[in-house]
Order: sequence, then structure tokens, then C-alpha cells
Amino acid sequence: DIAFVFRNELHIIECKTGDVKTILDDVIYKAAQIKSSFGLTAKSYVFILNPSQEISESKKDRSKLYDIDLIDYKTVKVQSLQNIFKERLKIS
Repeated sequence: DIAFVFRNELHIIECKTGDVKTILDDVIYKAAQIKSSFGLTAKSYVFILNPSQEISESKKDRSKLYDIDLIDYKTVKVQSLQNIFKERLKIS
């Protein structure tokens, strides 16, 4: 949904708002394929913005396997998007 370059690294963000339980495997696969197409310096983030969707541990583990940052609604609710990206991009 969004792509940007920061400090010579490509960052790719995908946002999902609907019922993701049935499509999350496909979303993770797609993000991994896009990331691999752009090389090792690409960073991939998947935001799940549906408050009623719990992300299973197996899905979290799978996203970590592909080095995809899976960010759920609870995280966004507690932290602002600005703080989430400051942390991940290591901006002071």
C-alpha cells in the first residue's frame, strides 16, 4: 500500500482492515515475495488494523521467519504510528 526509501533501504507497508484470518497466510507470502524481489535491504511491514482480529502465534512466527514486521491493532492502539516507525527506523 505504501513504499518509501529511508537511509537507502526500501520499506514496504501493507495495511489490512477486514477479516484477515483467512487471508493472512497469503498476505505474508505476498509480502515475502515482494521483499525478495527488491533484495535483502527491503523491509516489509504488515499492519492488521481490525480490532476484532487476534493474530495467532503461528502467524507471528511465520512472519518472523520471512523477516516481516507484523503489527497488530493492539500495538497501534498503544503506540502512535509515529512512535512505531521511530522505533523501527531507529530515529531519535
